[in-house]
Amino acid sequence: MTNYKLMAIMVALIAAATAVARVTFSPVSNKATPTLLPTATPTPASPQLVLADFQYPGAETTRLTGQSLYLKSTDEVGAITNWYRARIESLKMNLKNFIQTTVNGEASHQLTAADERGKIKVLIEKKKSENNTQITVTIN
Repeated sequence: MTNYKLMAIMVALIAAATAVARVTFSPVSNKATPTLLPTATPTPASPQLVLADFQYPGAETTRLTGQSLYLKSTDEVGAITNWYRARIESLKMNLKNFIQTTVNGEASHQLTAADERGKIKVLIEKKKSENNTQITVTIN
């Protein structure tokens, strides 16, 4: 009778294990069904300002550093300034400062704009003795 009791216990254990397997395994793939946990959805970061977006058309790059772009152009200061104002507006940035200075035929215009992506400063200078207009674009 001891063998019959032992056999009955083994049959009960096998039946219990089969019931557990039916609950935790998918009958089609015989793999455990994953439990989905809620996860935080990352919010995308605002795109950063890129110096290449402020390359004046037709201007020659004279130097490029991590945060500054140095250009020269044969265009007049006013045309270059208008292009940068339009570019800043097209990027929906807030123009913070706009300074125009002309003394003895030398011009210096400075534009500063900012938004959540960063701050940009554009300096446009034309010396009376030079043929080219110098442009410096700095992003912070």
